[in-house]
Amino acid sequence: MRGLDSDEPKSDCYTLRRPTQLHTRRVTASQQRDSNKFGKACPLAVRGSFIAGDAKQRPTPDAAAATMRPILLKGHERSITCVVYNRDGDLIFTAAKDGRPTLWLSEDGTRVGTYEVHNGAVWHLDVSWDSKLLVSGSADMHAKVWDVESGSELTTFEHTGSVRNCTFDESGRRILVHCDAFGGLDQNRPPLVSIYENDPMWGDVTSWRRAAQFQLPHPEAGEVKCQLVRWLPLG
Repeated sequence: MRGLDSDEPKSDCYTLRRPTQLHTRRVTASQQRDSNKFGKACPLAVRGSFIAGDAKQRPTPDAAAATMRPILLKGHERSITCVVYNRDGDLIFTAAKDGRPTLWLSEDGTRVGTYEVHNGAVWHLDVSWDSKLLVSGSADMHAKVWDVESGSELTTFEHTGSVRNCTFDESGRRILVHCDAFGGLDQNRPPLVSIYENDPMWGDVTSWRRAAQFQLPHPEAGEVKCQLVRWLPLG
């Protein structure tokens, strides 16, 4: 992953809004007694409108909900096309027409680095459930799988048209990729949906195989153009 460089142009941005304080919960007197009854000290005790037990006192939920502050994520050179959170909500991944998927920390908007590099606009990206793998689809007719932590490119899937959608299933071992048709009614380059899978028994996240491929209706033939593909909950 490419780290930060203060000399890089930063013309496009994404604004994240987060509460200035964390939501907390109250502990009633009965909950305190129940906890002590079973020989366990309750970690939180109510003192007025604050909760004691942490190193810092935190305000009540009402006060936290009333105040929001924007965090400006600025770093892309061209317009943004996709913004995705990971499942834990601590990481943000952005894609733009500059061809560089970028990783940010959601807590304070810190830019961690970029994934180098596609040779065209990146239209879509997705992150696996465990935040270990990132997949990106680009106008350069390639979908790439990246190691989130190291930023290294693990594998590349070549397609016959611009890749518009790429999505992990819930296991993180299968990827759904949709590419557009490439010009005119070229039967050799129709719009396609492809499924790639990685068997965990292989123990190698760089080894993927194409498990299935489906041809979609061609928009140049008067058919409806497919805009989005997604996994159903059970894959």
